[in-house]
Amino acid sequence: MGLFGRNIKFGDVIAGAADAINEQLKEDIKRTKTFADDIQMYHIKRRQEKAEKLEENKEEIEDVLNNLASFVDGNKMSEGMNKYDYAAQLFAQAGTVDQANNLITTLSDARNKGFDIRGVIDYAQTETGGFGLADYVNKFVKRPSDVIKISDKAVEGVGLYKAFKPQNIGDDIRKAVELAAPTTKDEIPDFLVPKATIKYAKLPGSQEYADKKKATDLAIENASLQNQKLKFDMNMKDALTNSGLRSQGSDIRVDLKATYKIALDNNNQLDIKTSKEQGADLRGFQTAYVKQLTQRAFTAKGTLNNKANIATIVGAASLKDPNTGNYFIKIVPPNDVPEKMSDLQIGTVYDLEQVDANGNVIAKGPHIHIGNGQNIPLYDISPI
Repeated sequence: MGLFGRNIKFGDVIAGAADAINEQLKEDIKRTKTFADDIQMYHIKRRQEKAEKLEENKEEIEDVLNNLASFVDGNKMSEGMNKYDYAAQLFAQAGTVDQANNLITTLSDARNKGFDIRGVIDYAQTETGGFGLADYVNKFVKRPSDVIKISDKAVEGVGLYKAFKPQNIGDDIRKAVELAAPTTKDEIPDFLVPKATIKYAKLPGSQEYADKKKATDLAIENASLQNQKLKFDMNMKDALTNSGLRSQGSDIRVDLKATYKIALDNNNQLDIKTSKEQGADLRGFQTAYVKQLTQRAFTAKGTLNNKANIATIVGAASLKDPNTGNYFIKIVPPNDVPEKMSDLQIGTVYDLEQVDANGNVIAKGPHIHIGNGQNIPLYDISPI
């Protein structure tokens, strides 16, 4: 009788070991394939997310260029040029989307006060022009990298299968990703865009404006950052771009036109002079307009993450009578301000003190409540 009471054949041991190794190898090949599939799906998802981000960036640039184009005087365009050639110069001067939105707000504020902004913009003379909106969007858009970085060492096999040094797994993944989510084929235009010159010193109350708006800009920046921290808890699909918010504003002005007997120009902007001549209730209109605009922005979750949107609302609330220098909007006096923050109404302007974390007063006067416990001081722009 053999060891442990039975005979054990050496060949059976070898065969059993071979079967075990074979089964383990099959399992390791399966695990390698699963691992490779996971990597492939991860990179397909990343490529798709980057493609979506590119489209979002394009829409953002398109909105900005359309807004900048609204400042171009169509009667003074050179032959062969169009409004987007000039809008592109304004964007080139600003440099970034955020700065371009700041420029839009600045020029809009001046125009809303009856200032002729054509006198503060000098466009560069150029022999190239006639490019379309799509050309300039492709020129300025920020492109996320869509290069697939997959190390061959990361997918060289699992367990026993690694010893066989399987080839081309990384290449196969890259090909599969490219097939499922192809690389963006947009050609980046190589033409140069000259910069327009903005004569900021000629804008209404330029230095005074710059000094007095610091507290407001800081409050807008802080509010935007605070709202961005909350965005992960939001459904962002309804968020408005700055162009979208301004479009909403145009609709609101049209809706309120008959009620308050105001006059609008061809761009649906408030015509203060004509409105006064026809006895419009400018105070009632501006109060209702700003309240509705702010409430729409607050309701469209994520809209107030964008500081350009907050600046647009604050700019509208800050509109002053060019003759008296008084704000058009109704301001709730200190004695009538609710004690509880939760009782403040979105889109309403209150006479408040704004304090920092140390209790120091950093701004005093009219503030607009935009929700989430945020009160932004109005711009104090001297009347023209």
